[in-house]
Amino acid sequence: MSGCNRLAARDQLNKGVEAYKGAITKRRLTLPEATQLDPSLPMAKSYLATALAQNVVPGLDTKDNLDMAQQAIGMFQEVLTKDPHDVNSMKQVAGIEFSIKRLDDAKGWQKKVLQEDPKIRGGLYSWRD
Repeated sequence: MSGCNRLAARDQLNKGVEAYKGAITKRRLTLPEATQLDPSLPMAKSYLATALAQNVVPGLDTKDNLDMAQQAIGMFQEVLTKDPHDVNSMKQVAGIEFSIKRLDDAKGWQKKVLQEDPKIRGGLYSWRD
């Protein structure tokens, strides 16, 4: 990968983060560009996954909503492939699974979060075993 692509990827990441913070949806499109320019940039994938996750409507079972949820989950899983200890990505996946009513999957992700960091127990949903 050339140095120019790395710089361009970081520029797109910065623009996407700026748009994300300002809730400018049209400008969020720079995040996918950043992930394409430098696929090894985990921060871009994490921000893109977060932006996708925010578009998931809890409890809505439409194909578009479930596709959006799966896309966000897939992106977080890519981040976890590079960093299997990323608790934030695990919590995000658990939250998405919960919002689309896949409670067993959400519970599994919550258990992974607790295995990784037992101190955050109070910040998680409560589950019955």
